[in-house]
Amino acid sequence: AYKVKGIKVQVPTNYNPVTRTYSGVWNGTFKRAWTNNPAWIFYDLVMSDRYGLRHYMPELIKQNVTLCDKWTLYEISQICDAQVSDGNGGTEPRFTFNYQIMGADNASTVLQYIASVFHGMTYWCSGTVYAKSDYPTDPIRTLTQANVISGKINYSTGSLAERHSVCLVTWYDPEDFCKASVEEVFDWELYQKIGYRALEVTATGCTSRGQAHRHGLWELATEAEKWQATVEVGLDGFDYLPGDVVRIADPAWMGYRAGGRIEAISGRTITLDSVFERVTGESYHLALYMADGTEQVRSITSFSDSDGKTKATVATAFTGEIVDHAVWSIRGTQTSPRLFAIRNISEKDKHTLTLTLREVNPYK
Repeated sequence: AYKVKGIKVQVPTNYNPVTRTYSGVWNGTFKRAWTNNPAWIFYDLVMSDRYGLRHYMPELIKQNVTLCDKWTLYEISQICDAQVSDGNGGTEPRFTFNYQIMGADNASTVLQYIASVFHGMTYWCSGTVYAKSDYPTDPIRTLTQANVISGKINYSTGSLAERHSVCLVTWYDPEDFCKASVEEVFDWELYQKIGYRALEVTATGCTSRGQAHRHGLWELATEAEKWQATVEVGLDGFDYLPGDVVRIADPAWMGYRAGGRIEAISGRTITLDSVFERVTGESYHLALYMADGTEQVRSITSFSDSDGKTKATVATAFTGEIVDHAVWSIRGTQTSPRLFAIRNISEKDKHTLTLTLREVNPYK
């Protein structure tokens, strides 16, 4: 048995792959170096014009098209290089990829194979390959019954029969000539309920027992995110991308109507389209969907009701352009919208998109 470094790939010029550190602000340029950071191996497999995806797109080479979202990969690469516990008293990088790619396969299959190392997903959009990592991120917007078609939010969930209490993770042990080894990871709480029910997975290019153990924990925690939602949105949802995290303010879950469209706005006072039922002593925050597609949040200082409407006064005024009948949502310290990540986007017609979302646990 022997070790190989493989080929040098493109890495940022401000990156030291030996110390796994980044210096200063990256200007977007690259150099070649050895690395086992899966983000930059992913980038190289897209951008190489000899063995990568770019080889099959000669017209894009002539136009010097980037073809890959390097800025998001820069963030993912730092997630991969972050030092975490190795489970044995030391530290190690969160994700590394140590594997020989010795054959050919469908491009999307190979890229997703690499992205799975950093618990990611890939997609193609506007002539560019994107990657997203399953890592805590801020929600970009709130979905309410007021900004989905017909106000319908359809839910589905897996059954307990599909859950697993144990994850058997195959990894490659460098202390045993990189032969396949199995790490057994338990969800002890679920194990007490359903007994020994094993899920078998392979940690791609994994030569660390600690990384294999973390991968098993991630698999079991992801299964616990059992709720899925499907909604249809109009033109105001055409800037959504796979992997984006949104809030769903559904009165069926929150126990009160927590979203709608504003009737009017005057300074720090916003007139809602209905009476908002609140609890005495609870703290509330108002979120407004702005004209530029962002969402701004302000703390509410007081409420008043008149003519079947609620007026909410916020601590500081909203800044920027607010469209007529902008979408509003309110969340409190005791009850808040649930977090979902967009897993799939399909175009129903020229003006309608169908979003498939999955529940997100930000503490996973």
